[in-house]
Amino acid sequence: MPTSFNTPSNTAVVTQSNWSSSNAVYNMLKPQNDTNEVHPWGSQDITGLFEKLGEGAKNYVPGSNGRHFEEDRLHMVVHAVGTTVGSLGAVTYTIDSGDTIGSFPAVNLPYIATGTAGFPTLGGPTLIPVRVHEVLVFPGDIHGKVTAVNASAGTFTATPTGSTDLPTIAATDEIWSIGLSTPEGFEEQIDSENWREHVVSWKSEIMVDAHKTTGTAMTQETWIEFSFRGKKKYNWWYKGQENAFKKFRNYRELKWVFGKAVTNATTLPTNYSAQYTQVSGLLDFAGSFGNNAVYDLTTGMTLNDFENIVINTLSKNAGAVENCLYESISFKKVVNDFLRNEVQNGSISYNMLSGQDAYLSLDFDHFKVLNYTFHDKVYSVFNDPTTAGNVSAAYTNFAFLCPMENNMYRCVEKEDKVSVPPMRINYLKQGDDSREWIETLTGGAIKQYTNNSDVAKIDFRSENSPEFFGANRWLTVTGSNL
Repeated sequence: MPTSFNTPSNTAVVTQSNWSSSNAVYNMLKPQNDTNEVHPWGSQDITGLFEKLGEGAKNYVPGSNGRHFEEDRLHMVVHAVGTTVGSLGAVTYTIDSGDTIGSFPAVNLPYIATGTAGFPTLGGPTLIPVRVHEVLVFPGDIHGKVTAVNASAGTFTATPTGSTDLPTIAATDEIWSIGLSTPEGFEEQIDSENWREHVVSWKSEIMVDAHKTTGTAMTQETWIEFSFRGKKKYNWWYKGQENAFKKFRNYRELKWVFGKAVTNATTLPTNYSAQYTQVSGLLDFAGSFGNNAVYDLTTGMTLNDFENIVINTLSKNAGAVENCLYESISFKKVVNDFLRNEVQNGSISYNMLSGQDAYLSLDFDHFKVLNYTFHDKVYSVFNDPTTAGNVSAAYTNFAFLCPMENNMYRCVEKEDKVSVPPMRINYLKQGDDSREWIETLTGGAIKQYTNNSDVAKIDFRSENSPEFFGANRWLTVTGSNL
């Protein structure tokens, strides 16, 4: 050893002139890093339900609120309460307030509400669905003739036309009409029939999200390759953008499905409760008409359950003959179990072709009941434990039925096809200025800097509202311990 080199002592500080241990050399080695990032949770996209709606699903509108009107039934039952008086006497019944027309839908200024002259806000009476000379059919198939109507009190008086007293009825009973008749030589006036419309209103919501990165982080490379909209680089900036972009798209769809309109006008700031009302989502709409089926979690779904859905809901409410069930994976299992149980007695021939590999699918993606077709689709949001599939959510054993036809049918003298889309998304747009999807990049760490901050910030914004049609054609199904 040359005499000019000093052997380092045990207490010497490690420098370029000292000996280094093998451990120190090992720590200076670059680790072997795979450039591919592993995605064990898949793409984590939960969008797609609304993107598959096809033509007409994207609707550009010039205003932030709107409505559409849907025809009520041509005929309607009447709910009323009254007590029999015996001896074929006349009975006065009080109509349930839900069957009356007390007002017409409010509108936003400067528009003026129009409707039947004389409705209550103009000093006229409440409109009721019963007229003098009408023949009504009461429970028990007992017929009665309406002899008087008091619209302001919401009552009518009827006298039996047969030899049976008019019955005592509760508000849950139903009365229906077979029309009006008058005697020979009648010269009085017949009251006009009044109509109701279902009003579906929507108001847009400004949905937002953002991502910010410091200038240093933008230029620091990693060994892992990230991509965003076709661009690939080795830095965290693209990773952050990609995640924020995906998450915002996911949040939009969650609002369209699970959103609830703000009704708290007391403790929320005014701009939330009044000016910027949150959108009301698909599930609120689908359950609004009372088409809410329940199945037993113990016994599962049966053929009788599906037949009742068809008979008591779809057929009675002019539902679509082709529908799609968007469901949790647990509900998918219930449907598969039901179908396997129905076809187990000889409907499946196993390994018919001798010498061929046997292949049997135990899944069912489509089935038909009483000429109504059901497409069976798992909606991943209901299974995602970080969204609607978490342990506290109510969607573990849940499904909703969406009409797949862009038209419904009314049975009159001939089939009359009426164009009704299942749903669409309204985006605010005026001329070339669209608020469907806005991205703004701000900060001082970008080429076209906007301020002196050493950051780059991307903001996402979308002003929109979902709009749904024909609540009578929708259905929700929920599992419960019955």
